[in-house]
Amino acid sequence: MGSVLLISTQPFKYDELESVYKDFGEIFRRSRLSDAEKGDYWYPELTVQGDWGWFRFDDYDPIEEVYYEILRDDGGAEELAKVKALGDKPYFMVLEFSDRESGEMALLKFPDKGITLVDNEDNMIFPIEETRQRIRSGKQWEYTRDRQN
Repeated sequence: MGSVLLISTQPFKYDELESVYKDFGEIFRRSRLSDAEKGDYWYPELTVQGDWGWFRFDDYDPIEEVYYEILRDDGGAEELAKVKALGDKPYFMVLEFSDRESGEMALLKFPDKGITLVDNEDNMIFPIEETRQRIRSGKQWEYTRDRQN
């Protein structure tokens, strides 16, 4: 299993994601639920599942604060600058996937509007088109600089 963080100048729209991935397999969607009295907090998500595996988009609200904190703590000044260049209020979404191929399927078809960045598992941030080029050419896209090909 893997995950990347998608960061964009435009909000992510679940209806659009559902439309793009409808031919990939079964789609499961969950809307926001917050029942503080019961301790239940669900955030919007969309899962696409097929014989090939699965991938899930998750719109987890507090991620912005956590993300900036992680970048600051890890000394990710270059990465932080890329995100801040998107403007005052970028949008964040987590993409989780069952395996590398499932992640690649999701990223190759992702409907990016505006500027979309992909932050991989090791806080390397690429524009989505550069990530797609890396996928198409068979280069490493989900791990660290010293493992890139």
